[in-house]
Amino acid sequence: MNGFTLKSRLLASSVFAGAAFGLVGMSAYAQEDVETVEAPAEDEARQETVFVTGSRIGRSDFTAESPVSVVTAEEINTAGNLSVADILREQIAVGSGGFNSSSNLSGAGAQSVDLRNLGPDRVLTLINGRRVAKFADALQNEAADLGFLPLAAIERIEVLRDGASAAYGADAVTGVVNVILKDDFEGFELTSQYGISDENDREQISFQAVMGANIDRGNVLVSAEYSFQDLVNQRDRDWAIPTVSGLFEGANRGFIINGSGAHPGGTTFFADDTQFCTLPRALGGDEITNVAGNGCPSDFFAVGSAFPDAPLAGNRYDYALQQSILGGQELINLTGYGTYDITDSVTAFLEMQVSDRESTSNLDGNPIFDGSGSPAFPGGWVIPGNNPYNPNPGVAAEFRVRPSSTVGIRAQTTDAQSFRIATGINGRLMDRIDYELSYIHTQVNANTTTNATFNLARAIRISDPELCADDPNCVAALAPGSLGALDVYRPGNWSESEIAYIRQIATSSFDQELNGLNAFASTELFELPAGAVGVAVGVEYREETLEFRPDAVTEAGESVANQTFSTDGGFDSYEAFVEVNVPLLKDQPFAESLNLNLQSRWFDYSTFGSDDVYKIGLNYTPVEDIRLRATYGTSFRVPTLVDTFSGGTVSFDFIDDPCDAGQIDDNPTRAANCLAAGPLGVPAGFTQSAPQLQVLAGGDLADGTFDLGPERGTTYTVGVVFNPRMVPGLRGSIDYWSIEVEDFIDTLNVEAEILDQCYDSPNLSDPACQLFSRSPNSRQLQGLVRTPLNREDSLETAGIDWGLDYTFDLADLMRSEGDSGVVTLSHQGTYLNDYNLFPGVGNYGNANGASAIPEYRLNFQAEYAINNIAAELRARYIPEIDDINFDGDNFLGYDVIEDHLEFDLRFTYDVRDNLRVLLGVNNVTGE
Repeated sequence: MNGFTLKSRLLASSVFAGAAFGLVGMSAYAQEDVETVEAPAEDEARQETVFVTGSRIGRSDFTAESPVSVVTAEEINTAGNLSVADILREQIAVGSGGFNSSSNLSGAGAQSVDLRNLGPDRVLTLINGRRVAKFADALQNEAADLGFLPLAAIERIEVLRDGASAAYGADAVTGVVNVILKDDFEGFELTSQYGISDENDREQISFQAVMGANIDRGNVLVSAEYSFQDLVNQRDRDWAIPTVSGLFEGANRGFIINGSGAHPGGTTFFADDTQFCTLPRALGGDEITNVAGNGCPSDFFAVGSAFPDAPLAGNRYDYALQQSILGGQELINLTGYGTYDITDSVTAFLEMQVSDRESTSNLDGNPIFDGSGSPAFPGGWVIPGNNPYNPNPGVAAEFRVRPSSTVGIRAQTTDAQSFRIATGINGRLMDRIDYELSYIHTQVNANTTTNATFNLARAIRISDPELCADDPNCVAALAPGSLGALDVYRPGNWSESEIAYIRQIATSSFDQELNGLNAFASTELFELPAGAVGVAVGVEYREETLEFRPDAVTEAGESVANQTFSTDGGFDSYEAFVEVNVPLLKDQPFAESLNLNLQSRWFDYSTFGSDDVYKIGLNYTPVEDIRLRATYGTSFRVPTLVDTFSGGTVSFDFIDDPCDAGQIDDNPTRAANCLAAGPLGVPAGFTQSAPQLQVLAGGDLADGTFDLGPERGTTYTVGVVFNPRMVPGLRGSIDYWSIEVEDFIDTLNVEAEILDQCYDSPNLSDPACQLFSRSPNSRQLQGLVRTPLNREDSLETAGIDWGLDYTFDLADLMRSEGDSGVVTLSHQGTYLNDYNLFPGVGNYGNANGASAIPEYRLNFQAEYAINNIAAELRARYIPEIDDINFDGDNFLGYDVIEDHLEFDLRFTYDVRDNLRVLLGVNNVTGE
């Protein structure tokens, strides 16, 4: 029965818990039942042709040789999330990488996922088996954006947990996320959901509508979606403040640093080693009065507290008070799908999607540290001795400040659009050949504005009365009665016109397009005793282009914000594939069936030449209850368009200067090199001015040459699927998987492979010493570059996945009469036994600052349904993760991230055939 729908449920993340209620209407549409342990249900009774993700050959059932996880439309509807990526992150194969709503410095509101913790670049994202254009933020971080996917129109999502490079593209290294849209929907469905956290924030609202109808010779479906998510401030979570900037150990570093030494009051470092600073308003000051030597939070290390006297350093500026921990978003999504039977054997189809998203996030004001400025002004904000407001007349100085109370915080807004169209014909020739001819165009555009950072060139100019006098705009910006320059030393005295002169509105635009032509056909070649030999062949032409434009001030390196460069580039590729499915045995003793699947793809990239990949799959059912499966395949991933054509981006990396006083005490070679006279030497007692240093990374301009090449991967899986007849309703699977990537794309580790390598070499003899320099005045590091490269060592990871489902009728179990309800129990897990980039699985820190990868993950679901009422409990568990940087407890008193157990609850009540009441709570205990 078709009907009206109103749905309301909790929307939450691991940051908070909350609850909501609502009404759900249910409409009728043609959707096939699916399972979650396997690919869609392995129903031997179904005889219509189906296509399994990872294969181009139609089959009569879903018994695939590749492991596939499925997220159904019903699971999406009850998940309590507004993003496909948030839903997928609960899948066991999905790692912790990619953009998410807590990425406030990168991502710009985009949502992406990675598989096996190998990064989103190694995942192939498809809609109905076809590619999508990627998104890049203002820092040129690039990934397929799942946030544009239309939740209302999704029938299911198939996650292929091994490579599919031969079937869909050579770059499917770790697997495929294939979003299947509804294509045979009849009726009308309207869904509305509302949620709020238990902190009474993160308000989330969504409206979704789907309408479909069968016409005389086809079907038409239209969906519309609107969603809103409110921004959450970091200060509103007590566990997220104060900000901890670092934990340090060693002879002079047995303490913790919290907050920042860069604050709105500013600190002036004079050439005669004296200082002047004002207390920021955030710490009770007026940013005018001189408080030098009286607790001003200026020196990065001076206010650290020695362990175990006090666990946190005090009297520092906490930038967490001004920034968001979850970004806000508003999204509109329109999707259309239609088919029309031109003849009985030829059908035309059209898919169209238009999305518009506005995302917002906040960071505190852009800091600048003494001796560390922008690429165009590496010495930082230098104040000449003749500034008329100088409290130390005639002495030049360097200025450190985080001007959030004057220039303002960095409020970033990204307006992104996605347009996608796929059209073509498919049908059947001579009653035996299935074919499809299609064209696809997909495009992502984004414009990002950051209000505000500041223009360092102008800041230096307005600080110097001689330079300012030569610029009419600078003179006009000075406050009435000014002495000819800005009173840099006292931010509380800055006028609005002076602030406006310094302030910069940073902007960037991004556009990526993908155009492709595809043709493929499949048929049964001939019969063998075990069945028909199936074959699929196809050709593909694809063209991808990217254009990125930052504002002129940012590109010139005059801004304190991350410098980034214009990027233009593209490639085209010609590809051909063939797949053969050979039934070797059937209905034999200990061989109910044995099938061999062979796939191969040849390709020619305009940027990296030609090569080929292949995949071999084996599907063996010795007895009816058990099926064995195995795959072995190769992949070939070319560098992304950003990797290939970007001019580079300046990032601010956490780096320990090897010549800092706390780093050289136990290393005589390092101490001798650091304290020696010369351009790389430092004075005794030297300390770095900031924990984050500027580093140029990526693209041609990183080192003046470009020789980055493609990656080559190998993936294999071995698994068993069981469905014992003795226990009706029970089914399960277990798979071992292994991935190896040769020549994997990485960047140099600046601290370990450049700085430490240089200063630990005899007499600074290592070639790495030529890759950086120091400021002549402050002796701070500058000119650091993270060069992209192909690693000689392989990237390797391996593990085991398993899943178990059991559905039973309570009446049968208790041998009772009447309806006692149905119970469904599910469990999925993954165990990681190898990841060679880490010193040990499950460590959340290492010398390279890598993030956490848990040793195993467990998911549980339990549902009870009786008549028109159902209740469901979901649980997710991650074990504790060690901090390898400390022997025993660190200075916060722990050396592990505690284990994490999270629960969700769902209750549904079907009021009538077309109306359901739903109540849900995500993260019930607020973990």
